[in-house]
Amino acid sequence: SHHIMGETPWDFTPQTLQAAIAYCGGPAAFARRYFAEIREAVRTGMFHCVSHIEAPRKFDSGPVGLGLPRPAFTGAEEVWWEELQQTLETMALCGVALEYNTGGLATWGRPYLSPETLAEAVRLGLRIVVGSDAHHPDQIGRGFVDAERDLRRAGVGEVWTFRAGRPVAIPLV
Repeated sequence: SHHIMGETPWDFTPQTLQAAIAYCGGPAAFARRYFAEIREAVRTGMFHCVSHIEAPRKFDSGPVGLGLPRPAFTGAEEVWWEELQQTLETMALCGVALEYNTGGLATWGRPYLSPETLAEAVRLGLRIVVGSDAHHPDQIGRGFVDAERDLRRAGVGEVWTFRAGRPVAIPLV
């Protein structure tokens, strides 16, 4: 799981994230290590999709993107974006999909995939998988209507699911 960097859990509170950043030697070092671990996992061929790729940004107050200062990654935005781009490129080369998660609408005010990251994923031709991060049956599919609209606007013509481990396209009509 990418939720542990060494022995330090980072995704519970802003304080655990700050502790993990300190453990790694700062925000740039954290970003390098975080994305290197994802790239390593992608290259194994064991995974169909990367979910929550922007999870370390979940305590940010707004959209993610190059040049936007954030509490946890102030001064490391360029490194964050370079590492993310390299990771998306690795995913494209390995045929690994990227999740667009609508669960962030309830907690973050936007999906757990920034417009900048989605645009880069579309440019690279990554398959997009939509998830609602449902933790209760009544949350299944929440935000999917808005997701369809936003994905279309971003140039996504189909989303993907997996059946028996094989990717299956679902056209956005």
